[in-house]
Amino acid sequence: MLSISGLRSTPLVQHATPSALHLRAQAPQIAPVSVPNVAFSSRLAIGAASAASVLVLRRERRARAKVGLAAQAAEAEDDDWLVLNWQFLPSIAPADGFDIWPQVLSPVLFQFVLSFSIVFFHLPTMGDAPTTSFNILGVLVSLVTVFRTSRCYERYWQGRTHLGLMMAGLVDTAGSVGALFETGESTDQKWRATAKSEVARHLRLYMREACGFLRFASINTKVRSEYWRDAKDVEDEIREYLSEKGVDAADSNSHPDATPEESLALDEVTPRVRPALVLQWLRVAMQRSAQEVDSTGKALVAGDNMGDRLRLHSSDAAHSLGLLQTQFNGCAKIASTPLPPTYVRIGRVLRFALVYSAPFFFAEKLGYNVVPICTLLAFGYHGIDAAAGQLSDPFLGKLGDAALDGRFVAATCGDIDALLLRPPLDVSPNNHQTLAASGLPSIAQK
Repeated sequence: MLSISGLRSTPLVQHATPSALHLRAQAPQIAPVSVPNVAFSSRLAIGAASAASVLVLRRERRARAKVGLAAQAAEAEDDDWLVLNWQFLPSIAPADGFDIWPQVLSPVLFQFVLSFSIVFFHLPTMGDAPTTSFNILGVLVSLVTVFRTSRCYERYWQGRTHLGLMMAGLVDTAGSVGALFETGESTDQKWRATAKSEVARHLRLYMREACGFLRFASINTKVRSEYWRDAKDVEDEIREYLSEKGVDAADSNSHPDATPEESLALDEVTPRVRPALVLQWLRVAMQRSAQEVDSTGKALVAGDNMGDRLRLHSSDAAHSLGLLQTQFNGCAKIASTPLPPTYVRIGRVLRFALVYSAPFFFAEKLGYNVVPICTLLAFGYHGIDAAAGQLSDPFLGKLGDAALDGRFVAATCGDIDALLLRPPLDVSPNNHQTLAASGLPSIAQK
């Protein structure tokens, strides 16, 4: 191996001057370094320098990107603050199909005319009398208004909750029955489809009869709640609103999905009992399907004997069926029970006294400024009262999303038909090609 110490025999060393040789003799001796170690150190240094240069380039690129994003954000901010945003302005346009103006326009106009007339014609007022009595009355009216509005919203929320759970119970029953009727060994698909169709018909009939009673009871409750209006006017207004939605609230003897015999039986009982009667027919139809067998002795429901099939049916569908009547009773309680008319009457008297005495208390102090202030006062109290009145009758109110205008019946009936009238999909592992053709993943693919 060639070492650095071998350079002593080169001609350059031989021709060195004596002084150079003397200095070299006095210099400390360095251990010889092999050529391969020098090459490895050089490559290592070159690699470290390359990595450092790459890191520097990446940092510079990231810095330029950050600068570019910051410039774009600054430019966007410069553009955004120049744009005028008018969304902070309040809107009094009709929302959710409920127009508040027919109920508050007359009180607001009356307050405007009264306030302006007091100031313009210098009508007698309270002068500089203290407003303590007015403030006490204002606190009392505010408490009455807040309490009534809170109770009305609670009625609306409970009604919507009970209605949603009733719909969920119907759909859950349809799904349970559809799966239960596929557990048996019978291969008679026509019989199976007929049994499912019979259950679907009764489920749809239950939903229609339940909503029909809730509308009927809500109309009577509305008439009792709005005691200051003519009963016929209230009924005509509601029926006109429902007819616009495609619902005939006047025809209470029409029973879609019912057989002629069932229609006669429904007409003989009160509207409140009709959903319970349909539920009884539904239980009978489901139990009959669990008991019967085809010509080969095989049933629609799995089980070695009739007792096993009935127990399976009871454990699978009893909970959903029991939920239906419970939630219907909750809806019926709200639909048939109005707010206490005496409480509503007292609140109306106190609100009238507060709103229309305000110009007499503040006209002398505020001058013409009393006109807009008292007009807004009338709009606030009467507007909140109008909204509370709509919420107090959730199944007929135009405010909210619980009005029985046909939407819930159509949605629930559509779900029931989708679960019971459509042919079942074979999701067995041996049916991969059929599932692939339909675009659905098979169990094995999952």
